Amino acid sequence: MPPEKREVRSAPRRARTPAYVKNRRGVKNWKEANAWFDWRGIEDVECITPDQAGVARGKMMPSKKFTSNTSLALPSAVFMATITGGYP
Repeated sequence: MPPEKREVRSAPRRARTPAYVKNRRGVKNWKEANAWFDWRGIEDVECITPDQAGVARGKMMPSKKFTSNTSLALPSAVFMATITGGYP
């Protein structure tokens, strides 16, 4: 009895990696940033900055909103909060 032939499967081809994905210096514009997020599968962006006491404060938003043409801002009250949550 002849040996059975095995079916040879080729590896799935992935789309060619865009140059901006490999670039370590960042992207040139918001359009490339949006494509970079999509390529990496990033859905949310978290922006964190320390307040006057050194406590990390921030905001999380969907990546689509982060790369949209809207203004991004943190309320100034976030930076005036003390470590206990009160105001100076």
